[in-house]
Amino acid sequence: MMEIIEKEAISWPTDRLAKFPNFRFRYVEDDNTVDFFVPYVWRLVMQHSDIYFDPTRVKLFNAHTLFPLSRSRYDFTSK
Repeated sequence: MMEIIEKEAISWPTDRLAKFPNFRFRYVEDDNTVDFFVPYVWRLVMQHSDIYFDPTRVKLFNAHTLFPLSRSRYDFTSK
């Protein structure tokens, strides 16, 4: 499939492509980015890792409402 895409991409007529104006964006960093990124990253860790964190003990964000029955296959705390 990739060979077909690469072959056709070479012969694709560029004059039929839509022309877009040059966009300009300005990035303004907030003074309190840590307040957003630290809880966000830890929320991702809790959602996507196989490490169990007790949601009632998490203090960075309201984890026990996001993960009310959060259990990992490596949860050794409850038997």
